[in-house]
Amino acid sequence: INFRDNEFVSILGPSGSGKTTLIDVLSGNLELGEGELNYSPESVVSVYKPNGIKLNKNLSIYDNMVAFGKKCHMNEVDVESRMVQLRDIFSLSKFINTKVGELNEENRVKCEMVMSLLNSPRIIFVDDALSTLAHSSKNEILKCLKRLNKEERTIIVLVSPDLKDVDKIIN
Repeated sequence: INFRDNEFVSILGPSGSGKTTLIDVLSGNLELGEGELNYSPESVVSVYKPNGIKLNKNLSIYDNMVAFGKKCHMNEVDVESRMVQLRDIFSLSKFINTKVGELNEENRVKCEMVMSLLNSPRIIFVDDALSTLAHSSKNEILKCLKRLNKEERTIIVLVSPDLKDVDKIIN
């Protein structure tokens, strides 16, 4: 599989077909049995899985980002700069000081995605992140991912069991 800059890729398949295993191999989170996996030296890879990032519900989005950035060995100035970019792309500006525990599901998912993008990965694997969301929330998240793809040239690999999600990306 060869990913190109600014590409939006979808991996479709029914439950149990190996989509998540493929993502785990491609992201380096699961050892490859045979063959090889090559990334360009500047590639940073991130994986977003729903509820995969543990947020402190008692802290604001801002405070969660600062804490997460420290865990990623980022200095506060870099975290702040990246935060401004991502909060705009994901329409979180008015919620930045809201406690995570007070967010609706759509904004919690956006917040988790922002955390997985804090270190500016070239590729983000989004593993079945939309299946539990309401229709309007799915559309909003897809809109944010498209914007990220366009503005930052981030390669998005969307894993979904639902052809409708892919159709929304194309149209």
